[in-house]
Amino acid sequence: MVSPACGLPPVPKGHQILEVIGSAGNYTARYKCGQYYIHRQIGETRCIGDSDWTETPCKGKHTINNSVSQPLETKGTNRERFIGSHPGFEYFVEDAPACGPPPVPKGHKLLEVIGSPGNYTARYKCDQLYVHRQIDETRCIGDSDWTETPCKDFASCATIKECNSSYTTDGEYIHYPGILNSSSVRLYCHNMNTSNPKTYLTLNATNVFDYPTGRCGNNTGCKVFPYTNPDQGKTTFTKVAIDTKKMSSIKNDYTFTIQHFGAQRTYGSVYCCSRSNIAMCLRGRSTLDVTNTGLMISNSTTWSKTGHSSHFTVNRTDFVVQLRGDGSCGGARPTSNLIQFVKDQQYVMPVDTIDPQCLLLGI
Repeated sequence: MVSPACGLPPVPKGHQILEVIGSAGNYTARYKCGQYYIHRQIGETRCIGDSDWTETPCKGKHTINNSVSQPLETKGTNRERFIGSHPGFEYFVEDAPACGPPPVPKGHKLLEVIGSPGNYTARYKCDQLYVHRQIDETRCIGDSDWTETPCKDFASCATIKECNSSYTTDGEYIHYPGILNSSSVRLYCHNMNTSNPKTYLTLNATNVFDYPTGRCGNNTGCKVFPYTNPDQGKTTFTKVAIDTKKMSSIKNDYTFTIQHFGAQRTYGSVYCCSRSNIAMCLRGRSTLDVTNTGLMISNSTTWSKTGHSSHFTVNRTDFVVQLRGDGSCGGARPTSNLIQFVKDQQYVMPVDTIDPQCLLLGI
């Protein structure tokens, strides 16, 4: 055989030459790749005319485990090494998803990545305390970001309903909020016969917020004189709405309240309008009590003055906060406008609490 004008075919590290075929001006060299090398889409290199041999086919392997690139072997060629994100799915660096490796956040197990340059799909299985949304994958199309990953913690009534539409009865359900490290808490689901149920904490003790009528006069101590305004009122909460992403109260939800008179009063605030002898009288009274609910009031919850000439006091335990406040008109509100809750580790979950099961688990 006449020698190729390109010279002898190259045999770089990781290559074993199998054969050279062809005729003058058009030669093809075929290779087998070593243990730690893989073929590109072709397993050969070619010499056409008197130009150089085309690029050899074997590339050093890498794998991705939970989206972290880990080299199996540092052997390679002058080109960037091969990357694989799951057994059976392999691509070169230049063909990798423009969105980057598929995300694997908490609660997700990556099953596979399939597709081609410009259109990749990553499929997942959710961990035990996480549930699938309606889809079980995330996609990378073009050079945009990966779409939202599919696994959610069993954090809210909406999530429970989404994973199992057969739950149509309002009641106490076990939740696993991510902010509490997916530990179990007991919360009430309302409107479970709709597509948008809400989550509440059932209050077993009195939770009342009283902005009384009347005001005090100069040099008359705490004697109350007639006075009204549109903001005065008294509200008792039997359940408080919960944002399970933050494990905090939701402001201005009065679904489960008793209105004794006047305006609805916000959960967690205290207010009054005595105008005189304010610090002495502190006529506004509020009580938060989460005893025997499975939650405690977080120490991160604090109160700040609100209104004019405000004075207030706070007497608290892990479960009960008693507020007294007054002003002209004024009092106190939660510093963040929300009450933050943490789990009561000593709480024993009642046996009648519904433990939700998801129909979409176990793909």
